[in-house]
Amino acid sequence: MPSYTSSSNERIPVTRWGKVWIFAVLLFVVMLFAWEGFWRWQGFRRIPAPRDANQWALMRKDASRQGKKAIVLIGSSRVLTDIDVEAFAETTGVKPIQLGLSASSPLPILQNLAQDESFDGTVICDFHEVYIYASNPSNPEQVKASPDEFLKAYEERSFLENWLPTKLELESRNLLKETFVFQMKELSLSNVIRQAVRGRLPEKPEDPNTRVKNGRAIGSEVFEDSEIERLKKYFADVTIDFIRKGAMSPEKFPRLVEEVEQAVGKIQGRGGKVVLVCLPMSGRLLEINEQYFPKKQYWDVLAANTSAQTIHFTEHQSLAGYICDDDSHLDKNKAVTFTKSLVEILYDNYKNKQAEDKTK
Repeated sequence: MPSYTSSSNERIPVTRWGKVWIFAVLLFVVMLFAWEGFWRWQGFRRIPAPRDANQWALMRKDASRQGKKAIVLIGSSRVLTDIDVEAFAETTGVKPIQLGLSASSPLPILQNLAQDESFDGTVICDFHEVYIYASNPSNPEQVKASPDEFLKAYEERSFLENWLPTKLELESRNLLKETFVFQMKELSLSNVIRQAVRGRLPEKPEDPNTRVKNGRAIGSEVFEDSEIERLKKYFADVTIDFIRKGAMSPEKFPRLVEEVEQAVGKIQGRGGKVVLVCLPMSGRLLEINEQYFPKKQYWDVLAANTSAQTIHFTEHQSLAGYICDDDSHLDKNKAVTFTKSLVEILYDNYKNKQAEDKTK
């Protein structure tokens, strides 16, 4: 006798969820690459993005992990342009960790490294900057770019982030950021919709390696004479303005030297090394710095009252004579030769220090 009772499961179509998920993933990938291809067809391309706080924090982590072999560069924009890390690595066999931050004082970074008991490497600090000599601690808003955001990003890193190998984390961060154009802020969905409503496509970003942005040159391209003259005036005006708002004087300077020496002493007390470097300036900018911060009253006082090694570009024939196109920064070709000369001086000073230690 046939039964009219049937299982409810027999009436429900069997869904092959595995195939559904595979199809959904494939559809997503196709749409993703179609979206990417469309914007590339429109002429958008990836350009090197400015270093963000998270990327800087990653490099800062590496400075502590590398131990005594770490060589860390700190300073303002000059340390970014004047010391070529590839030429440095080629000459020494060690690639320095670039922690320079444009338009900011290196002193908070120096103090952060000094407070880090795990750091016992070498610090090369671009010291002769208006952001050091003219900044007023009671008016931090005068500093155009504060390193606080970058130090905060470093200090707030999670245990997992600190556990991951630096190279792996760096590659994973850069995968989307430096590969796909649709990740650019100009192509965010909100901006695309906003521009579409206006009947136009988003504007392509300027390439910071071939353009002048925010009054300073980034990269090593040759600029037109009018652009160079504008940069010279910009740096001179900014320097004068910042000096006038500052509170530094020959009488107050020794106190700053004491603070610097405290940080230097902590690093060198752990077996690390600190080198304070005055990088090249020329033209009107050099005149301004000598007028307001005469070398005898500032740099020479610093050199006489610190245990750090000091290198002033005017005191070494191989470093003097460089002409900065914008009065403040070396171009790429000059930076390569300058870096190699700087390394030779560092090496000679190291040998002399060893010889002195043996005679004691």
